[in-house]
Amino acid sequence: MFLLLTYTRLGTDDIDKLQRARDLMQSHMDRALTIAYLSAAVGMNECKFKQGFRELFGAPPHRFLQELRMRRAWTLLESGSRVAQAAYAVGYEHPANFSVAFTRYFGRTPKSVR
Repeated sequence: MFLLLTYTRLGTDDIDKLQRARDLMQSHMDRALTIAYLSAAVGMNECKFKQGFRELFGAPPHRFLQELRMRRAWTLLESGSRVAQAAYAVGYEHPANFSVAFTRYFGRTPKSVR
């Protein structure tokens, strides 16, 4: 998991906004979360949002979200969820796309987790 970096040039207001965006990602990963949506939801322009997110969390927003989704999917699959259920729960509209992404990320298929 990504760690909060200790050195930052961001102001406390920006840090609060970026942490809210991270919280949105965690609580709404089943939705289509775009940079435009997240930056608007926390009141930042897209460029500053992307730069600040990378600076604060050590990864661009899309990679951070992918890791959140993949780790949550792993947990769901371990607990007995079907592949399609896990895919929908973490924001994929098509289980086949989820399976490809999961296999690329972990190097094994979702079915092998059970």
